[in-house]
Amino acid sequence: MKISIMLILFSLLTNLSVQSQEFEYSFKEVYEILAPTKLNISSSNSNIKVISHDKENIEVYFVVKKDKKLLSDNKKNLTQLINEQSKLNIQSSADELKLEVTNAVKEGYINSKDAIIIDFIVYVPKQTSCDLVSSDGTITLKGLNSNQKCVTNDGNIELININGDVIAKTSDGDIIIENVIGNVDSQTMDGQVIKTKR
Repeated sequence: MKISIMLILFSLLTNLSVQSQEFEYSFKEVYEILAPTKLNISSSNSNIKVISHDKENIEVYFVVKKDKKLLSDNKKNLTQLINEQSKLNIQSSADELKLEVTNAVKEGYINSKDAIIIDFIVYVPKQTSCDLVSSDGTITLKGLNSNQKCVTNDGNIELININGDVIAKTSDGDIIIENVIGNVDSQTMDGQVIKTKR
C-alpha cells in the first residue's frame, strides 16, 4: 500500500514538474511582491508572455538568444554578454517590477546573426496590471484580473481570459481577443482584430 501511494505521489510530482517546464530558458529570477501588482516591461526587440499563477511572487524566465539559438550559461556571464549590446535594467519595489532593455550600441548597427535577443516569459499574481512595450515582438497576456496595456510596433498581441479594461495597439500584426471581460481599445494598422469567445 505504501509503495503504491509513493508511486502515485512520485508520478504526480513528476507530471507537475514537466508541466511547469514546457519551455527552455536561459535563467530565472523570482521577485517577492505584494498584490495587487504592477508589471512594466519595455524592450526594443522582445517577445513578452505574461501568464497568471496562484503564487504571491513574480517569476521571470529570461530567454536569451543569439542567431535564433538559446544561450545557456550562468546569469553573470549572460548579463555581461547582454550588456555588450543592450542595457538590462531591473527595478523592483513592494508592489511593482520594471524590466527595461535599451540599446547600448552608440554607432553602427548589429546584424541579425550577432544580435542578442531577450524574450520574457513571466508568471504573475492574477491581480497584476501590466504595461508592456516591444518595438518588434509578440505580446501575450493570459488569465489576468486587472487593467492591461500592450503596445508593439511589429508583432501580434494575444489577450486570453482577461477580466479588466485593455489597451492593445500594434502597427503591424493581429490582435487576438479571447474571452476578455471589460472595455477593449484595440488598434492595428496592418492586421486584423480577431474576437473569439469560449
